[in-house]
Amino acid sequence: MNIKDLVFYQKKGFLVKKGLIPKQLITKINRKISYLINKDVLLSNKNKKFEYFKDDKKNHILRLKDPVAQDKIFYSLSRNKRIISIVSTLLGGTARFHHSKLNFKLPSKKGGVVHWHQDWAFYPHTNDDLLAVGIYLEDCKEINGPLKVMPGSHRKELYDHH
Repeated sequence: MNIKDLVFYQKKGFLVKKGLIPKQLITKINRKISYLINKDVLLSNKNKKFEYFKDDKKNHILRLKDPVAQDKIFYSLSRNKRIISIVSTLLGGTARFHHSKLNFKLPSKKGGVVHWHQDWAFYPHTNDDLLAVGIYLEDCKEINGPLKVMPGSHRKELYDHH
């Protein structure tokens, strides 16, 4: 993180840091996710760790709920010193972790589209010094519905999302 990153973030409202998480750790995380998915299937989807989208053929996993509480590998990722350092710098002080989720982006728009929105409209807060951290665990192609941002929209009004 450098001053150029900070200025970019303040102007555009987002920052991308490629390669921040070592590939070996990403591989371990993906293995853990596969393990949890297989375990959930074996338990007949009764443990409620996942959210599903059901079509006429089968259930598709949309989200792992609160991964930080599900396994220590996610907890340790939430305490990653490199991420915390960047977040603290962007916020201009200390950072507090709020929640975690792991979204699965399915091809062919299964599970529905997530329409344009402002994340911070959904977080309880009293000021605007909060941010969301997203970590891609694999390459994301257009078919997966990648995150799209509107540079500078953080300086605009907060829209009603209800």
